[in-house]
Amino acid sequence: MNQLVRFASSRTNVDRWFQMIQTPPKTNEREKSIEVLRHLHNNNESLPSNFFQGILHRWQIDQPKETALWIDEKSEKLSFHDVHDQAIRLRNVLSGKEFQLATGRSILVLLPHQSKEERLLQLTCLQNGWVFCPYDPKDLKRLEFPKRLRLLTIDCVVTNEENLELIRELTHNSIRPLKKGLYTNSTRSTPLPVGWSNLNPEANYADQPSVSFENVSIPSNAAAIRLLSQTNQLIEYSRQQYFTHLLSAGFWLNRNKSSRLIWMNNDQQMISMAAWLFGSSLFCKSIENVSSMIETFDQKPIDTFCTSSDKYKLLDRSIERKLKGNLEQLFALGSVDPDVKKRWFSLTKLDIHDDYQSDIFDNEEKLSQRAEQNLVDLNDKRHVSNFV
Repeated sequence: MNQLVRFASSRTNVDRWFQMIQTPPKTNEREKSIEVLRHLHNNNESLPSNFFQGILHRWQIDQPKETALWIDEKSEKLSFHDVHDQAIRLRNVLSGKEFQLATGRSILVLLPHQSKEERLLQLTCLQNGWVFCPYDPKDLKRLEFPKRLRLLTIDCVVTNEENLELIRELTHNSIRPLKKGLYTNSTRSTPLPVGWSNLNPEANYADQPSVSFENVSIPSNAAAIRLLSQTNQLIEYSRQQYFTHLLSAGFWLNRNKSSRLIWMNNDQQMISMAAWLFGSSLFCKSIENVSSMIETFDQKPIDTFCTSSDKYKLLDRSIERKLKGNLEQLFALGSVDPDVKKRWFSLTKLDIHDDYQSDIFDNEEKLSQRAEQNLVDLNDKRHVSNFV
């Protein structure tokens, strides 16, 4: 075991992890992978510093044309090559002369959950060493927003046209101006523009120089995601915590079979990209009601579904017909009521797995709970500038 751990922890062995990830479920090799992950978690040891970048780089080479991201709203599909290319373009813009964001800076992403833009920005932040700070536009409140900017120590805000004017008003400060970005509508063939007045024309050039993400070295203890609890307490996850969480989620989602198209309908930013580590396609769509959910199962080749326990409750006793489609696995983030499980089983013949974390780790304590207990005191750790 010690030899395996040393091998998996070194920077040069991303390829070894890539091979582990591709092993079929319920095999000795897969069990070894999970055992290594459990050991790293329990002993607070690190995955390779370029783990995430390296795995996605391999998928981009091995299956460049395979769908990585399927956005239902626009019937748009992005391949692993497309996702990689878009992330590089975003990186080039945000680190370029217009924004000049250095590694370690914090980006507040004020975009709808489940949107393509939010997923791509999260990927770009993680791969380039920026701190990803998600903010659901539905929670945008005029009085609270400036305070959140201060607590999260935000360096850049990226939003869309819908919230543009309000964000302009709330972030105006001549003493310490924030860098600001704007996502505008674009066609599938046009690279996503970023910038307060769209992107500088040269940022969209196909021959724009780029550096492979896998060569970007960032300390494992550097911040990856920063959030605020409902009581405005800071929750910060290091890259190591994030990688461990992401990989354990990937093993959990692929516990019985390798998924092809995963509908990840949840607001849990920590595991939203777990599908990509295993080369699976990520399906993005919000659930408005039970009818739209059932219709989606009928019309899309979704074989794995992961959502909150509340969304599973939508399938009430008024629904009697069997669910069609390609469903083969059901997962829930949070405990699901036994009666709800029985209802879903009667219509799908599938069990809902709601044992995330305990399925991988001996310790059932979730990383989010651990982060809550280790709240960071911003006043002690960093100087907080006034934004208003």
